[in-house]
Amino acid sequence: MELGSRSVTAHLLVGLDLLTALLVVVALTRPSGPLWLTGTAVLCFSAAWVVVRLRVRVIDHPMDARGRWWPGGFAATVLLAGYVAMLLTSEAGMWLAFPLMLLQLHLLGPRSGVVAVTATTIAAVVLGATIRGYTAIGYVLGPVVGAMVAVASVISLESLARSLVERQQALDELKQAQERLLEAESERSRAQERAIMARDLHDTIAQDLSAIDLHLRRVAALVEPDGPAAVAVAAAQQAATEGLDQARRFVAGEAAGSSRSSVLSAIRHAAERAEADSAGRTTIEVSSEGDEPTSLGPLPTELLRMTQSALSNVVRHAQAAHSWVALTWEPGRVLLDISDDGIGFVPDRVGESPSGGFGLPALRARVRDLGGTIGIESVPGEGTVIAISLPLPQEGVAR
Repeated sequence: MELGSRSVTAHLLVGLDLLTALLVVVALTRPSGPLWLTGTAVLCFSAAWVVVRLRVRVIDHPMDARGRWWPGGFAATVLLAGYVAMLLTSEAGMWLAFPLMLLQLHLLGPRSGVVAVTATTIAAVVLGATIRGYTAIGYVLGPVVGAMVAVASVISLESLARSLVERQQALDELKQAQERLLEAESERSRAQERAIMARDLHDTIAQDLSAIDLHLRRVAALVEPDGPAAVAVAAAQQAATEGLDQARRFVAGEAAGSSRSSVLSAIRHAAERAEADSAGRTTIEVSSEGDEPTSLGPLPTELLRMTQSALSNVVRHAQAAHSWVALTWEPGRVLLDISDDGIGFVPDRVGESPSGGFGLPALRARVRDLGGTIGIESVPGEGTVIAISLPLPQEGVAR
């Protein structure tokens, strides 16, 4: 009696309880012997029914898992014994056969339950009718037809339940297939977009950086080797060379910064570049706590890009004398904090200037795409603190 819904089965069992209670009352009004004896049989059967209904829970068990001796087989046997007592003490006791058969099938399933139903049918015909001399065809066919109806009902309900389960499984498989197809299509689209971007990058920015590097080499040959201009030209050459190298890595499909031995070393290199870009106006300190996991997926590149973006803002806008970058590895997450002692700003007004203010919105978008959180605290004249928290990949959690 399972339809794939606990509530439906529970309501059916409540209806069975009400039918049994009604038939017990009828049996008590038609005793075939002393009333106290019939009352005792009714009490025993009713107590067995209540105990079985309260203690034996099989709603959540599939039909194929039912039919064991304990507790279903034992409960069905006790109920059958109580039913036999009812047959011997009341002429109307035999009509309890139908609800008893349904409960036996519920306890034992359609296979083992047939044995209990057969025993109940024999008891109803022999003890309820034949032994009392009731040989009319109705007294014999009644329990037999009731048994057939009970078995047919449970088998039909089981077949319906199986159909519902198979239908749900088919829907789940279809949903999984659709998700895999969407994921594959999304990956194909991303790969196509990367290919287009790589081609455009190769034909534009990479070529421009290569030309800049060539012109800087010519300028370096014209300026005094020890003069201040030579230092600026060397820094510009380094920036152009590294930019070209990163552009070539992107075109080749490699993660930027993948050649670094660790996230910390890549961030330190970015800090050195930022210090050089500031022409010595800003000193940057980098620190790290905890053990860096060995497998981080794309996270190292993202952490490097976030650090570069934040330090670029420090060098270009903050007018800071000092800046600090702190990397903290914790179980399940990594923290990236960038602070400075610069002029500060109003975070809520970022983007209102004519220049656009793209850096911080892009930083927030990166953090959001990775499922992390970002907090930006700044007051004009009091510096800025950016606190980023990112979840680690499951396989990258330190153990």
